[in-house]
Amino acid sequence: MKANAAESGRMEVDCNAKMDKGLCENVDRRAEGGIWGQAPLCVGLQGSCMRGEAGENSDIDIMAVLDSLSPVDMDAYRRVVKSLEYADRSCGFLCGRGELAGWNRCEICHLLHTTLDCFGELSKLVPEYTRADVLAYVQIMTGNLYHALCHSRVHGFVPLQECGSALQEKTEGKEKATGMEADSGREADSAGKASWENMLPEAFKQAFFILQNKQYLESGCFAVSKAELLGLVDGADEQVLKEAMGGQDSPAQERFALLFDWCRQTLFRAEAAVCADRRKE
Repeated sequence: MKANAAESGRMEVDCNAKMDKGLCENVDRRAEGGIWGQAPLCVGLQGSCMRGEAGENSDIDIMAVLDSLSPVDMDAYRRVVKSLEYADRSCGFLCGRGELAGWNRCEICHLLHTTLDCFGELSKLVPEYTRADVLAYVQIMTGNLYHALCHSRVHGFVPLQECGSALQEKTEGKEKATGMEADSGREADSAGKASWENMLPEAFKQAFFILQNKQYLESGCFAVSKAELLGLVDGADEQVLKEAMGGQDSPAQERFALLFDWCRQTLFRAEAAVCADRRKE
C-alpha cells in the first residue's frame, strides 16, 4: 500500500502559515548553500502545523532525510535549523536513507499520511506497508496507551513519549518535567491533581493518532485533522476524539473511564480483525 495525497486529505489541510512550509524549504536551500555538508533527500512538515491546527506558540515539526546520518551531520543540521526564522519553535525527526528503509513497517502508513512533502518525495524512501502493518500499529499503540493508563493509576505518572512511537509527534512543551516520574508513590502534584489526571491530555492526544489509523482501516480514508476525522467517527470513537479536541467539561474520573474502556474495546476489535484477515488467507 502507498499513500495517496488526495486520499489522505493533505492537500486540503490549511497550513495557515506559509512560513511553516517555507521553514522546511529553507532547510534544503541553506544546505545547498554550504552550511550543511550534504543536501537532504526529503524535507517535510509534520504535526499541528501540517494539520492546520497550530497555535501561536506551536512547535514546527520538520522531518528531514539524508543519504547518511552521523553525529557530525546532526551538529551541522542543528546549525542549519538555528539559522532559520522561527528556529526556537522547530523540532522534528532526522534520519538516514538506510535507516528509514529498514524502519518498522507498522509506522509507515502513519508517517506518510502525516508528513507534507516540502522537498523531495518521502514515499520513494520508505518501505511499502500492508493492512497487517496498520493493524499492528493500532494494536501496539493501543496496548502502550492501555499500559500507561494502568501504570499512572496504580504507580504514578508515566510519560507517554516512552510508550509511543519513535516517529510519533510529542507533546508541545515536552521539555517541562512534571516531577511525577521520580517518585511513583506520590499521589498528586502541587496543584492537587492525581498523577493519572495529569496524563489525560497527552493520553487523549495519543488516542487521536490511533483513531486516524483505526478509521483508515475501516474506511480507507486517512483523516489528517481532528475536524476531518470527527465527521467520520461515531460512538465511543467520537467521544474520545472530542476529548482529544478539548473543550469538554467531563469529570476526570469519567474521562479516564472512557479512555480506558475505549482502549479495551479497540484491542478486542483489532485482534478480531487480525483473526478475520487470517481466515481469508
